[in-house]
Amino acid sequence: MDNLDIPKANLGDYCYGVTKALISSVPYIGSFVAEMLTMYIPSPLESRRDKWMNLMMDMLKELIDKDDSLIERLKNNEEFHTLVIEITQKALCTHLEDKIELYKCLLRNAILIDTSYYLKSMFIRYVDELHPVQILFIKYINCNKIKLINIDSFSKYYILFSQDNKISNLTIDHMWFFLKDLERRGLIYVSDNLVHPEFKVAKTHERYNVRSKEPILDQPYISINELGIQFLEMIKKDITED
Repeated sequence: MDNLDIPKANLGDYCYGVTKALISSVPYIGSFVAEMLTMYIPSPLESRRDKWMNLMMDMLKELIDKDDSLIERLKNNEEFHTLVIEITQKALCTHLEDKIELYKCLLRNAILIDTSYYLKSMFIRYVDELHPVQILFIKYINCNKIKLINIDSFSKYYILFSQDNKISNLTIDHMWFFLKDLERRGLIYVSDNLVHPEFKVAKTHERYNVRSKEPILDQPYISINELGIQFLEMIKKDITED
């Protein structure tokens, strides 16, 4: 028996125990409903649990192959225990493959990246709540800073983003809502003079009509901030990717 057999077994027992305890804690919503679910939906939670367990095990095995001391550190790490429970709760509540993949990446990177537990927990909630277009947009503005430096209106951001990412069903109103939601969550900066096209006619303040001699001070912009960069780091598929 090689040295990897023991960590795999220990970690498997641990992950299974955490997940089993989590599933067992979900209360039934009435015997009739529970019976109906049992009759017509073949063990949906068990199926999702097994799938998620396999994803976790594959990910953890990969990390342990690179650092065989990891299992001992995780077994006694209360923060890791909490994150496993939080992420597993979210992963079992979705059928969306892309979101499940993000949860797996988040758990792996939460192990590897030394940052506040509170930020990690907040990012778990963000993965749950953000629309895929919002995550794509954060990545887009982070990877295209030079390309976007001369964009001076929300309409141009919207058109360029939609075209570059081949998104045909994104309305400008939806894009505006997504943008302001990202700003509210603290993931991006949006200049005060970047406004929805429908609002421009109501703006009479000098700053909206007169361009200063220093364009950078007057030009509308969207930019990612430090929290946004940390969020992208936490959901990377590969910790080494740019």
